[in-house]
Amino acid sequence: MSHAVLFGDETVSPWVRIPWKEHVLPYRRPEVLTVRYEDLLASAETECRRILQHVGLERDAAFIAGAIDRQSFQTESANFAEQGDARREQFMRVGRSGQWKSKFTAGQLALYEAQLGDVLTMLHYEHYTPEDRSDLSAA
Repeated sequence: MSHAVLFGDETVSPWVRIPWKEHVLPYRRPEVLTVRYEDLLASAETECRRILQHVGLERDAAFIAGAIDRQSFQTESANFAEQGDARREQFMRVGRSGQWKSKFTAGQLALYEAQLGDVLTMLHYEHYTPEDRSDLSAA
């Protein structure tokens, strides 16, 4: 899958038929709102208000809180389990950001940095190189 994300591979999935970098760069325009998963996790209400403002809608705090609850990782995962949809339940994984730090090999980290470092910087994502691995054992 990493290869497909970096270089594109339609045989893996139509979603990765082109490299991620080629997919994301055309959307870097002032009229396009960028929403990062990490920001949604850290401050869901603030991000929801930002999205609503961008599309010209107003909703009260109770509406936003309800929407956040209905779309939470726990709620969605439980819904998929209830429906017997193991594929979508498994896709949900753990509902936390940063999992790639412990899952990627040193080679994958280096390759992602080489291929996507400039885009990661532009999107305000942290960089994490094989040399940074030592901080995982300290955590």
